[in-house]
Amino acid sequence: MDLHDLLRELKAKPVVRIDDAALGALLSGSEILKEERPPGIDPIRVLRIEDTILFQETSDRKEILVRRFPSREEAYRFLRARLDAHDRIWDGCGCRIDYWG
Repeated sequence: MDLHDLLRELKAKPVVRIDDAALGALLSGSEILKEERPPGIDPIRVLRIEDTILFQETSDRKEILVRRFPSREEAYRFLRARLDAHDRIWDGCGCRIDYWG
């Protein structure tokens, strides 16, 4: 999947799963606005391709997931919520993240 295909698919679906090759293309073709590296999980990123803001993470099943956001601020809020959820999981809350929701 190239960047054009990814952006087109993100207009139709809230979350898109990509493979390692597509992740490489995404990272080389975008600007990383924010990257967090919580302990025990892969990096979580907010990216920009022109005017499009994307959020990229890896699920607990090792699925590389990308979602689109209408603004940088909303993506940063989502990132903060994800980091908070990972902190709670790390603290032993027994909760799980719905990566597809």
